[in-house]
Amino acid sequence: MSHARVVLLLLLTLLLTTVLGYFAVTALIFGYWELARVPDPDGGGAMAVGLVIAPVGALVVGVLATALTWPALAKRQRTLAPPPDSSSRRDQRLLLATAGLIAGLVAGLVVANAVQATLQPYIYDSRPAFWFFERAHEISMPLCGLIGVVFAAIASRR
Repeated sequence: MSHARVVLLLLLTLLLTTVLGYFAVTALIFGYWELARVPDPDGGGAMAVGLVIAPVGALVVGVLATALTWPALAKRQRTLAPPPDSSSRRDQRLLLATAGLIAGLVAGLVVANAVQATLQPYIYDSRPAFWFFERAHEISMPLCGLIGVVFAAIASRR
């Protein structure tokens, strides 16, 4: 197993356990509230759970799960025979494409925020400005992510 494959598996572990951790933390808190009969008439507590407490708890669960997975993958990597050269290169290309996707999504977020900040004064005067303001993240993040993957794929060709 190549180093790039280990990094990809750790990224996948972090992503999946963070998503599952969000639902687990939310279910635990709401389950406790139901058993303890905690009143939440205005929904403010539920919003705090969904927007603050559960994301932080999910990140903690994801990081802990990844930290616990890392030694197992490292041990497995040491016991397996070294991968063939073609497999190692393929894993490196995939890792670079993943890094390009992440960098592109972050760049897309920055571009979307810049577009929204630029269009903010004009959204009530012009219908196209309002349309772009509303959809800045939907347009720029996937587009920049795709561009990041393409650049990473081109850079990884040898």
